[in-house]
Amino acid sequence: MLGSVQHHEMLIQVISDAASIPASVVASLVYGETGRYRHFDIPKSSGGTRRISTPIPSLHAIQRYIYKSVIFDLPVHDSAKGYRPKTSIIDYVRPHLGAKSFIKVDIKDCFPSISTNSVFKCLMRNGFSRKNSFIISRLCTQYNGLPQGAPHFATSLQFDTLQLRL
Repeated sequence: MLGSVQHHEMLIQVISDAASIPASVVASLVYGETGRYRHFDIPKSSGGTRRISTPIPSLHAIQRYIYKSVIFDLPVHDSAKGYRPKTSIIDYVRPHLGAKSFIKVDIKDCFPSISTNSVFKCLMRNGFSRKNSFIISRLCTQYNGLPQGAPHFATSLQFDTLQLRL
């Protein structure tokens, strides 16, 4: 598991081998900021647009590996239903059936508001070393936020961060 790798170079090599991406490319994705995502806007049903940032293929492969090896195994609060395998909107709504009222909240810029530091702290709280938390958080975020368009990281990281804020 990635949590047991203690050195930057070792973790970069582990990711490189697992994702079949040269270690130099993995390192440039960790330490660089530009060119890692493609951006486009989609219309929101409420008006305006939502910025979507999709990772370039090499970063996408790395993120898929990190998701399967790290994020998927992180504990998820029972109230978090989004982005979980084999769950649907029904699973979210079911506990609220019969309630007198229901409040729907849309958190403005939710994904980008989850900072690289928040991802780092979430990983640290879950037993990862500082070095590995740094590398993984850099590979999961862009411009100090979780990009909308790479949501497979959202469940654990998003709810963990929101829970701390609330």
